[in-house]
Amino acid sequence: MFPNHFEIPVLRFLLPLVLGIFSGSFYTGIYQYELLIVPLIIVLALVIIISLVKKSPLRIFTGITVFIVLFGIGFNTYQNCQYKNIKQHFSYNENFENFAAKIYAIECKDSTCNATLKIDAGMDSLSNLHITEGWCNAFIKFNPEDSIKYQLVENKNIVFHAKPRLLSPNQNPHAFNYQKFLNSKHIFHQVFLNTDDYFVVENKSSDFFSNAIFSFRKSSISTLQKYLYKDESVAICSAMILGYRDLIDDDLYKSFTDTGAIHVLAVSGLHVGILALLILTLLKGIPEKNTFVRIFKGLISLSVIWLFALITGAAPAVVRASSMFSIFLFGKMIYRDANIYNIIFFSAFLMLIFDPMFLFQVSFQFSFLALISIIYFYPVVKEFFVLPSKVGGYVGDLISVSVAAQFLVFPLTVFYFNKFPNYFWLSGIAAIPAATIILSLGFLLLTLEHLGLEMINDYVVAPLLNWSVSAFEFCIKSIQSLPYCVTQNISYDYINIGLLFTAMVFLMYFIAQSKARYLIVFLLLVLANTGYSSFQKHSKSIQEKLVIYDSRKSGILSLFIGETNYYYQSDTLNDKQKGFLSKRNEIIHDISDHIDIRSENNFYNEPIISVNNHTIVCDSISPYLQFNQSPDILWLSKHSLSNRYRISDINPKLIVVDGSISYYKKQKLIEEIEGLEIPFHDTSVDGAYEVGLR
Repeated sequence: MFPNHFEIPVLRFLLPLVLGIFSGSFYTGIYQYELLIVPLIIVLALVIIISLVKKSPLRIFTGITVFIVLFGIGFNTYQNCQYKNIKQHFSYNENFENFAAKIYAIECKDSTCNATLKIDAGMDSLSNLHITEGWCNAFIKFNPEDSIKYQLVENKNIVFHAKPRLLSPNQNPHAFNYQKFLNSKHIFHQVFLNTDDYFVVENKSSDFFSNAIFSFRKSSISTLQKYLYKDESVAICSAMILGYRDLIDDDLYKSFTDTGAIHVLAVSGLHVGILALLILTLLKGIPEKNTFVRIFKGLISLSVIWLFALITGAAPAVVRASSMFSIFLFGKMIYRDANIYNIIFFSAFLMLIFDPMFLFQVSFQFSFLALISIIYFYPVVKEFFVLPSKVGGYVGDLISVSVAAQFLVFPLTVFYFNKFPNYFWLSGIAAIPAATIILSLGFLLLTLEHLGLEMINDYVVAPLLNWSVSAFEFCIKSIQSLPYCVTQNISYDYINIGLLFTAMVFLMYFIAQSKARYLIVFLLLVLANTGYSSFQKHSKSIQEKLVIYDSRKSGILSLFIGETNYYYQSDTLNDKQKGFLSKRNEIIHDISDHIDIRSENNFYNEPIISVNNHTIVCDSISPYLQFNQSPDILWLSKHSLSNRYRISDINPKLIVVDGSISYYKKQKLIEEIEGLEIPFHDTSVDGAYEVGLR
């Protein structure tokens, strides 16, 4: 059960730090220490004065002071991560024409690579070299027939002649925010490199440790490819053992997400826990005769755990689990047992002090919430899954762990991914034992290979690993094939999240204290969430809304009438491209049917859409078309006629210019529109155009 708040003092340190980091995210200007220090001094002075006047206890004054200081630390650490506040950041010097960078991560498909670069130096027009720093996302073009594609790998250096640009936000409603995703990883700029914009050089860095890690990962992947028969098996093992997910194709990834087993492919606390169990089992045979032996065993364990964390990419879940294991081992070394919640919150505190951007990473949020949920709710849930026999008890425990994790994870799953895997409990029965077996065999395979014991791998370890991975993949795909495997197209907003998490807090209080009032509040909040969702669904069933998306490849318009999307699309987009632009917005608006508006005579009479006395002129305009009255909206995309006479002849009340028009053509078009003094909306600048038509 969750202990009294006096038993978890670390939580009282963590909360103000989190609030400070969160508050810092709202300040977007250039940060100066005076902006924070002066208000903090004023607040502290007021606290001292009030304490002296009212003769408040010293404990209250100390608590407020600690809160303010930690809040300030959180705010300060967040600001120090922003590129605007890093004096040596490459974006500070606008004269740089060439850059030298190291490839830290890269994924190549067809003729394009998506890479993460760490820029180390910049060169100006006078060929002066300047040491600099900063991260950059790069899309690198290459000729598939050129040998350079084999050089575009991790740990290589790249010199390029192009200017990194600040990442721009996705202008479409509810679409995946790639800018925010990269910002949480300290990446604020992006560059596009054609084949003649760069060249690759060997990494001659003296960073032995970093080079050794990259080399080990590369050789380990080669070892897995040597012994595993199927590409899917190599992909699964590379992800689980090494944290390398580039080999996973879309179908395999979907199988794991639909069944709720995706956490197995992302190296997480489960993997660290299995490795820790293996280490403790191996070292158990060494008797602890004295303190030196105990400390030696602890240091060996910590070294292996953190080496694994670094090799697999140091994801938040891995760092969290490694931190917790380190604190646990340290306590054992000094004969101290710590409260598990203090360990959890202290590891979060250390991670956020080290990197406050962790707070905004989805994996960080899922990792901590899932662990707290399992620890708190597992003892309660276990009472409902008491199965006879030893095997039944083990299966019941696996189901209990899977169910317990969902109490605090379920709202976030729906909020971020708009779906829920209904058979998560079934995949959990297969996933946890399979992960234990695959990781154990995988570690053994790599160890024996590096020791030169290939014969054991050939005849024993490799066949067992091949069979285990194939059996696991078969189980996952069998679960995916079951009816109603996943509930799709569900959505929660911030109000739903707030209601559900508040409800969970009161449920936790009820479990801890067995007071009826907490249960009543919990039920009322759940009822309020249900009522709010029902109201939202009713509102969407009678909605009438127009959306013109910001798209560079094609003009896209959606007319939401109830649960039907009447769409207009000037060019063909594949499902993936269209889904990236509009799918999540359609889920949020509860859209279940799609009809090309050009086949619907009730709304469309080329090129005019008419709904409730609103008229929208679409982008393909006949030069002979006559308008009896000014339309409400003229939508212009790359296929539009854009001469000044035609626009003045139509005389719309508003012009919407989308992102499919080239930059230079758009600038000329905007000049013409401004000359006519007609209001206009540029989706590239102002975001997708949305308006209710009721």
